[in-house]
Amino acid sequence: MVDSTTALIISTGVLSGAFSVIVNQVWDSSRTRDKKKSEAVYGSSRLAIILEEFALDCVRAVQDTRDALSPHGPTTAHGTLPKLTEYPVGITWEAIKPDLMNRVLSLPNQISLSNGHIQTFNNYVDSSPNHEDTYYECTFECIMRGNQALQLADDLRREYGINQSSLDEHWVREFLEEEYPAVERRNAERYEQSG
Repeated sequence: MVDSTTALIISTGVLSGAFSVIVNQVWDSSRTRDKKKSEAVYGSSRLAIILEEFALDCVRAVQDTRDALSPHGPTTAHGTLPKLTEYPVGITWEAIKPDLMNRVLSLPNQISLSNGHIQTFNNYVDSSPNHEDTYYECTFECIMRGNQALQLADDLRREYGINQSSLDEHWVREFLEEEYPAVERRNAERYEQSG
């Protein structure tokens, strides 16, 4: 038979052991959650910078093509979208919200589809001298994908509380949005002339 002192010592040991296990589990869970959030912020910050750089490259491509198609164009027109910098290897993708992760990971495929569309347009549709229509099609795709990249960078920054870009993206967004109607008008005129 166990006396009351021994029973008290045993029950105190069992309770403190159980309490210790619970505290450790809560502590580990909290640390895991903090680490995952930290990885999401870090990865999203790196991705946002890459996406903003791509959007800026799209603006440059649109500007170069517009200048090249002007009567005194000093630059070369673009027939493909700019290259998207490869995403860093060290990103913990599972730390990023699934919808954002999906949008980021699908952008390279969408860029590839846009380039394929431009190439098909060049090979089978464009009958303009000097491939002007292809360059306008490329401009249209640059505007679409540049805006998409900027929106995605904004969404990543907003979701994870990351400061706005050091890139003055307002002029980039305004430029892309202002160019869109001009390219749409050109596309409409081109289709009217061909049909």
